[in-house]
Amino acid sequence: MKLTISTITAIITFLATASVVAKSGGGFKEDCKDIQLEKVDYTKCDDDGVECPILSYFKVWANCTALDDKLYNNELNLNLCLVNDHGKMQWRRRLEFTQYPLNLSANTFVSPSRGKFDNSCEECSLVKANKRKVEMTCYCHDGVNEKLRMDTIDLNQNIELKGNTIWCGDEIGIAHA
Repeated sequence: MKLTISTITAIITFLATASVVAKSGGGFKEDCKDIQLEKVDYTKCDDDGVECPILSYFKVWANCTALDDKLYNNELNLNLCLVNDHGKMQWRRRLEFTQYPLNLSANTFVSPSRGKFDNSCEECSLVKANKRKVEMTCYCHDGVNEKLRMDTIDLNQNIELKGNTIWCGDEIGIAHA
């Protein structure tokens, strides 16, 4: 079988592209530094505006070097990425349809298919950030007797840098040049 230079170039290009595309599902720490966690408070009023509780969510911030070798300041709402499964943080799985209510009170246990871990987890902090791990610890309600359980999850497991922006699953963060 004769291979021309253009055929060999096409094969090499395909293999190089496939290896870049195959890297998924985590590893953002490899290209990101100055990783921080921020708690963001907001109010959400009920329909009649009588009750307006203060709620919060957690964002991860990171300065990431993209493929163009420029540094981008990234933010990602972890509420889109994580769930509380009886006091244990898990990576969220998106479902098209859900049987669970959309309005959840603070401290409500959330199904692993829904996200919104921060409705039932609190006092989150980054406890370790090295080349292989970015560990976040939170105290999460167990959903049974409302006891708080300390749990730790490695954010580097499922957060990845795609282009110039950090992602978790199919949720995209925001990149600032």
